[in-house]
Amino acid sequence: AAFFYGLMRVRIEHHLHHGKHDAIDLAFARIQAMGFLGGVLVALDILSGGPSGKTLLSIGAITVVQWQWLGLSCLLSGLGGSLFHFQAQALVPAANAQPFFALTPIHAACWAKLLLN
Repeated sequence: AAFFYGLMRVRIEHHLHHGKHDAIDLAFARIQAMGFLGGVLVALDILSGGPSGKTLLSIGAITVVQWQWLGLSCLLSGLGGSLFHFQAQALVPAANAQPFFALTPIHAACWAKLLLN
């Protein structure tokens, strides 16, 4: 996972700094590709009798408010985070930002501690 994470950072920098793609277009393309891949994997899991089928059958138990919170969290953390990240990486090379990337698990743990207590 760490290898592919690092590879993604280097490839993003290559595409952004050589003027091949706009940061926003690249972020949206990434999100679309992830959505397509996720949909394919869920479909394969359902066809193989995995747990995704049972989850889809109980999807009606989720309230409207829960769907709103779920959608908001996806937009803020997924879409918003990707857009900010890609625009920042268009300005700052990955090598200069690496110390901050390396601290991501620590930041996540601190936010979890703060928000879950």
